[in-house]
Amino acid sequence: MNQSQGGQPILYYNSAHPLQLLRSYCWPRFMKIQNENPYLVPSHYGEAHETVAAVAEDSRLDYARYAKEALFLPGLFTLLNAFAGIMLDVVVLFWKWDAAVSNNSSQQFLMVMSALVLYNLFIAFGATEMLRRKSFTFALMASVMTVIPLSTCCLVGVPLGAWGFNLLLKPGMNTAFSRTV
Repeated sequence: MNQSQGGQPILYYNSAHPLQLLRSYCWPRFMKIQNENPYLVPSHYGEAHETVAAVAEDSRLDYARYAKEALFLPGLFTLLNAFAGIMLDVVVLFWKWDAAVSNNSSQQFLMVMSALVLYNLFIAFGATEMLRRKSFTFALMASVMTVIPLSTCCLVGVPLGAWGFNLLLKPGMNTAFSRTV
């Protein structure tokens, strides 16, 4: 961290989209990008120059307050969706168990239902990490897993996961989390 003129520490973050950052690191440096915008200042990588904004410590606290308010409802509803999925998986397990035993497929049925329960437990863990703002990676993975319609509550989970994913990818949102991994 650098010190500003007033003695406040300054944190730096890049406001570019994560896919743009990935492309800038993975793209060969000698290749020119086709259809470049002639009005942007070119860099030596053949891409537009990204400015790095300075974020003071007070601004980081503002991001934390914003993240606390913005991620509360998606985190809570994702957590409730995961618990509802766990309860529905257990109900289906007991309800369809006799039919699975009579078809000699009880082992496969038990494995599928236990995998769905573990899937929903991981979503619940990621949702609690989103609510606590502890691990950005687990919160992002829970949002993506909620969008994937493997859960029994998939119709409700798709918009909830998209909502949380959209909020998590806003610039500066990862600074509100204590860990990014």
